[in-house]
Amino acid sequence: MNTPLIDIAHLLPPASETKASLLSRYDAWLGMQTFTPNTRRNYLSQISRYLHFTGDAAEEILKDPSQRDISLANYITHLRDTAQSRLSSINTTLTAIESFFRFLGVGFPAIKRERLACTPPRILTREERSDLLAVVADKTSAKERSVVLLFLSTGIRLGECAALNVSDASFSSHEGKAILSVHKDGTSRNLPLDEATRSALFAWLIQRERKAVESAEQALFVNNSGQRMSTQGLDLIVRKVGIHARLNLSAQVLRDTFLTEVARQSNDAFLVAKIAGHARLDSTRKYFDLAQTSSLG
Repeated sequence: MNTPLIDIAHLLPPASETKASLLSRYDAWLGMQTFTPNTRRNYLSQISRYLHFTGDAAEEILKDPSQRDISLANYITHLRDTAQSRLSSINTTLTAIESFFRFLGVGFPAIKRERLACTPPRILTREERSDLLAVVADKTSAKERSVVLLFLSTGIRLGECAALNVSDASFSSHEGKAILSVHKDGTSRNLPLDEATRSALFAWLIQRERKAVESAEQALFVNNSGQRMSTQGLDLIVRKVGIHARLNLSAQVLRDTFLTEVARQSNDAFLVAKIAGHARLDSTRKYFDLAQTSSLG
């Protein structure tokens, strides 16, 4: 008696793969494993969120091991710092992604779960900063350029950036200068914008006006629905641009990079504290420590 062949057509990639079809094939593969129904649903949900995070770069990321590793590191940092997920939840997500990579037949980076909770502050090297600026100049929209350059050239906090209104950006056509007013906890400070950031922000404001955002919405950065962007949405922009530059980025990395450079060039703790919005000088110490050990400059 001949053994019937197993139908695996639903597991094979179609000529044109979409995220929906990829998830469908992964779901079918999970059904052939020994997972419980609850685990299967959880894994599928985790992978759906991971693919959403990778965005349009998903196909390239899944084919390129180096891109895949950077994307995964970005996602872990996003879960920990932006989504503020618990370590146990991150470990569960990693287990799901490991199964997904096994389904795809690709390798899984050697990431030690127990070390996820303590990542030291990181700043960009000169080479990384150069690579990032090249991508920002050639492969980003006006909004993406504005967001990345604001963090990299002013050291603004993520929450402060999300709270910015259009009225906080002032341009001087006569002098060609721009100032950003940042407000936090009843205090405010003015941050000058360099030429690249000024141009990007001006271009974004023109696009924003064309998006027909409701007049009641005063947010400087709005999403596709015309509503104020969240801290998570802004940080996600930075991370996706980082993926294109093959870098593990976050808004905090860009802030730390800028403030470390100010510390290196000025050697003035009062100036760094003023720009950073720190109430205490002790908060600036890490930037001077980083300036002594980093290759930024």
